[in-house]
Amino acid sequence: MRKRWHAVLATALSVAAALPSSAAGATSADVAGGKVAHVKLTVDEREVRAFWTPERMSQARPIDLPAGAAEFGAAQPSTEASHAPILVPGREPARKPGPPTAAADLAQLATPTVGRLFLQWSDGSTGSCSASTVPSPHRNLILTAGHCVYKHSKRIWIKHGFYDPYFRYGADPYYGSWVLDRAFVSADWLNAAEFTRTNDVAFATIRGRTNGTEVEDLAGSNGMGFFPPPFYQGTVFGYPAEPPYDGNLQMNCTGSVSLTIIKCPFTGGSSGGPWLRDYQNERRWGYVTGLTSTGVTDVDLRSPQFGYPAYLVWEEAKIYD
Repeated sequence: MRKRWHAVLATALSVAAALPSSAAGATSADVAGGKVAHVKLTVDEREVRAFWTPERMSQARPIDLPAGAAEFGAAQPSTEASHAPILVPGREPARKPGPPTAAADLAQLATPTVGRLFLQWSDGSTGSCSASTVPSPHRNLILTAGHCVYKHSKRIWIKHGFYDPYFRYGADPYYGSWVLDRAFVSADWLNAAEFTRTNDVAFATIRGRTNGTEVEDLAGSNGMGFFPPPFYQGTVFGYPAEPPYDGNLQMNCTGSVSLTIIKCPFTGGSSGGPWLRDYQNERRWGYVTGLTSTGVTDVDLRSPQFGYPAYLVWEEAKIYD
């Protein structure tokens, strides 16, 4: 049976107990208004870049844990379904990839607004997820899954993260590699006693270059689409890294999203990849209305609901430069 992945959730703790008072490479976490938790990653950028050699990238285990379809029950309509959608436009990449060189490239619809995310936790373990640049005033924000930056099983944050937009057998020389600066999740998600689709969402700020260039300036960004309808046509992007995939190419699935589920055979490593509504390859961005959180069966993916909890985390994260 193909391995699937999800966040492992521990016994409920208070917010204060759930957040580490200290961790290697991180300051103590802060909780904004009781709704959003975030941590400042303090590892020196030179150390992070030196750590993520091509060999370590190839050895980073995709986020992957067995999960059964019955474990999470049937998908339910959002209680916020009547809320009017909130749409925040994205931004085209500064330079779009050249014409596809093969039919396989054409089928991928690859976009620089999506990349591969490499992570090390404070216990020394490493892994890989998928992520996407999203709008912020400081042009420095990415979206991924909550379980990609915080391990419930050990109650630890990541020590550092390394983001490669448009990763293709390594970092793209134009879009570059970027070091994470802060990570943000819902405080309720850290404190959860069981899996909650609503809250498995994370944002992270990215350290800019000394010349003032930010990641969004080069890679562009997908827009945000909070409070999406329960049924829509969507395109899922990500970097699945378990067989039959190897994580070296950006992949996509397009189909009908039904109550936060879409048919797509992605494997571990695609966690955190965006679900886009109204994706247009000419502009290379769409509106993020979900993200890959878990596998429901061998051919289904499930997303958190993109309502108030996700919106509040984005509102908090986007103010940091």
